[in-house]
Amino acid sequence: MSEPAFSWKSVIFESLFVVLGVVLAFLANEYRQQKQDENRAVMAIQSIVLEVETNKNSILDALNYHTSLIDTLSSFVRENEGKRIPDIKIFNKGFIAPAELLENAYNTAIATDVLNNHKYDVVLQIGNLYARQESYNLQKERAGSIIYNAIYENGSEGILKNYANLLSIIYTFIYKENELLNTYNIALKELGEYKESD
Repeated sequence: MSEPAFSWKSVIFESLFVVLGVVLAFLANEYRQQKQDENRAVMAIQSIVLEVETNKNSILDALNYHTSLIDTLSSFVRENEGKRIPDIKIFNKGFIAPAELLENAYNTAIATDVLNNHKYDVVLQIGNLYARQESYNLQKERAGSIIYNAIYENGSEGILKNYANLLSIIYTFIYKENELLNTYNIALKELGEYKESD
């Protein structure tokens, strides 16, 4: 009995078939991983958009309160010409009552590096938005420290006597809140594709 003839063509063909199978499996795995990463990034941005909408509402509430305080205090100044101090009841939410802004969705996205391979312009816009929020938070800390120290040294009546300085602090918040609202509106418009449908 003769041995079957050895065929290089057959070996090469089978080897190429195996290599092609491995390459296709690798590409399919890479594609699947890329899709999962993209889906996670989209979910993260959707969470950020919800967080931004919540923060926008908080800023609107704070802005309405601060605008009301300015109106009330300005009216008080015109009517009393510095003879009395304003009633503490005017400040039913506190002397400044700034907005509490959330950062959980953004911080989680950064910590998990989920936005790493997403569109640069989208990630940059989100980063700039949260940087602007951080500026607001720093203003809040500075103003809170000033007011706390004033209350500690002179009590609430001391702040009420010095309501002109309080007015300037409130005006600063109004400026910052309008700036932040504008940033939120632009971002929400440009990130509209990531908004979850109701």
